Amino acid sequence: MERIIVRPNSLSGKIKAIPSKTYGHRMIILSALSKIPSRIIVDEYNDDLLATLNCIRELGADYSIDGEVLEITPIKKANSKPFLNAGESGSTLRFIIPVATALFENTIIDAEGSLKSRPIKPLLDGLTSAGVKFSDTTLPIETFGKFTGGEIELPGHVSSQFISGILLAASITHKDTKIILTSNLESKAYVDVTIDVLKSYGIDVEKNSNGFFVKGGQSLKPQEEVIVEGDWSNAAPFLVAGALNGEVEITGLNSDSNQGDRVILDILKSFGVDIFISDTIKVKSKEKHPIKIDVNECPDLLPLLSILACGAVGQSVFTGCHRLKLKESDRLKNSMELINLLGGEAFIKDESLIVNGSGYLLGGKVKSFGDHRMAMAGTIASLISKNDIQIDGFTAINKSYPRFFEDFKCLGGDVVEFNNWK
Repeated sequence: MERIIVRPNSLSGKIKAIPSKTYGHRMIILSALSKIPSRIIVDEYNDDLLATLNCIRELGADYSIDGEVLEITPIKKANSKPFLNAGESGSTLRFIIPVATALFENTIIDAEGSLKSRPIKPLLDGLTSAGVKFSDTTLPIETFGKFTGGEIELPGHVSSQFISGILLAASITHKDTKIILTSNLESKAYVDVTIDVLKSYGIDVEKNSNGFFVKGGQSLKPQEEVIVEGDWSNAAPFLVAGALNGEVEITGLNSDSNQGDRVILDILKSFGVDIFISDTIKVKSKEKHPIKIDVNECPDLLPLLSILACGAVGQSVFTGCHRLKLKESDRLKNSMELINLLGGEAFIKDESLIVNGSGYLLGGKVKSFGDHRMAMAGTIASLISKNDIQIDGFTAINKSYPRFFEDFKCLGGDVVEFNNWK
């Protein structure tokens, strides 16, 4: 078992945010769908972005990496029947299904790990209504027929990635595409990012009261060079670290970003810390208050926020947790288990997480559950722990943030044992 031991300490210093995979996935796909080569400035890769790069190559595009420059040569349809493996990247899978069906009559699509069992049927049902057929509703699937546009009904409460995938595919269809939402849209910020990136590539998306409309026959116009902004989701662990015990400054973040997890600043303000915003974001530990947060629009933050709550004395409540069961792991259940194993007190009530914070944790042995967010949360917990924390399966962080432990150590984190670490 790959494990680390993290000793209690505080963090202090400055690091650079890694590139946003939220923006990166979308830019890579739209560059591949364009008619001319483009350059994307990105200085860090993770397993998820590499999965998207591998998929566009299988679709007939190509790419090369030279330092911070990712150059993408558009799709030429080299393969008559592409085999696309999304790895463990949910964004890759849910984007590439509609994109592939807009390009090819016949493809095979698969994934790995827990992603194989995560929901895609609503997306397949929507594409089926537009004329695409699928061999099954669970992976692996074979696709038959092309998506050329049309009217598609999609739920808004299961995954915003379904909507984003259709919008990306609609950028190359000749027919108009109309998305009708059958339930309220959750994680709206991720769709806003998709629309923002589409606009930067010359594609207009109209919002209406119950969905979205994309005029067919538009032409992608990639910029010759585009920079991927910093990732708020992966900066969040270190911002929380500064709030709990230390002073952390992060460069490369866009304070006006469309990324939904930028809300971490508002949450930390309610927690009681000092926040300084200039061309960098600095968080300094100060007062610590219990918090009450609806995480419906920022579900990926729950594991970290639950640790943050342990650093304050009193009861914190996290509502809107219903979709947390459908992530890389059951993050609602596992966040509770993480806290309880480390000597804190947490329980679930009506799909909400309740944390009775004491201002500290005791330490102990925990698992990552194969989930990068849980591994990061377990590491940050060491900052309020009285004893060491052992984390089994820590390499789950490679999914989104391969250099996480390097940055943790750079800020003064005390990691005393690496097993099987490369």
